[in-house]
Amino acid sequence: MSTSWVDTPAVVVDEARLQRNIDLMQERASKHNVNLRPHAKTHKSIDIAKMVLAAGAVGVTVSKPLEARKFIEAGFRDITLAYPVVVEEKLNLTIRAAKEYGTTFNLTVESVVGVKVAASSAAKNDYVLNVLIHVDVGYHRVGVEVENDPRLAELVALIQGSPSLKLIGILSHAGHSYGAKSREQCEEIGEVERQIMLRVKATIEKLRPGNYVFQDRTPVRAGVSTVQNVSLTVVATVVSTNAHYFIIDAGSKVLSADTARGSGDFGSNCYGLVFREHEFDEVTTEPTDFEWTLPSGDRTLCFEVKKLSEEHGWVAHAPAGPATSPQVGDRVTILVNHSCPVVNLCNRLSVKTKDGSFPKYIDLISRGCCQ
Repeated sequence: MSTSWVDTPAVVVDEARLQRNIDLMQERASKHNVNLRPHAKTHKSIDIAKMVLAAGAVGVTVSKPLEARKFIEAGFRDITLAYPVVVEEKLNLTIRAAKEYGTTFNLTVESVVGVKVAASSAAKNDYVLNVLIHVDVGYHRVGVEVENDPRLAELVALIQGSPSLKLIGILSHAGHSYGAKSREQCEEIGEVERQIMLRVKATIEKLRPGNYVFQDRTPVRAGVSTVQNVSLTVVATVVSTNAHYFIIDAGSKVLSADTARGSGDFGSNCYGLVFREHEFDEVTTEPTDFEWTLPSGDRTLCFEVKKLSEEHGWVAHAPAGPATSPQVGDRVTILVNHSCPVVNLCNRLSVKTKDGSFPKYIDLISRGCCQ
């Protein structure tokens, strides 16, 4: 379906791919008898949160207190805040909102300070707060280790000694999987995470995926997904061209500064891959060179976004030169490196509908909710 009605630069979501991704993850979770509590920080929208719940998810996960309040106020009744809150007033505001709207609110903790803040805030607001202890499974960002870390027992004792807190489990995040170079590396990281978690608790009950609804170059390059599963792209227009680059109207305010990790191969150390708009739907695998083959057998070109300024993207010409690049006024589709920050940079998502109807948009309710 055409996106010619979309004004550029625009963040575009393919409705059919989005629904397929949601359904597939739910099917996998159900097959293994685990519940889904997907991260809303990726899509930041009521519409997509409702889609994942309709598919069978048991609640949503958010990343900051303000984002939690946005989803509480929007009517979502089971929310986990997967972030260490150590400022009591932030938590006071969120607990009050949960009480007002009758929301089940769960919080992760990983420090003595965090537990004390949670206990104090819950007590002051006459609320019993569900807490999960964040376990470090190798990412070394936040969390306690399950072996040789006295904090785990200390946190359990503090929580169990507080009448305003209820320990409901443990939680993990293997974020280092984003640096994996292959499916095998992802599987190894996942297995280590599984083993660590099972040392503390007998069963794994919930999964908290987020990026799965949109996907991007990260899972594609790691070999755990394909371009045909990527539902979020950026559509841009060529506004200038010179001997070195063609320039698009999507810069750092649209694409974010995340680069693809790599060792110098095509597509690494760039801000996204650029395709002619009318050809993107035919892309099945990420090209490994400027030149690639369409399913029809025709040869065509892919390009790298090599530099960004605020309002401009600098796209390198292929070795064949400027004449083979999209020209001024042409529209292109960008396969982005990381969908989450891209969504946070826009006001709404333009929807490429299954039936071709337009315009359709998805509004965002927690864009910029970083507090």
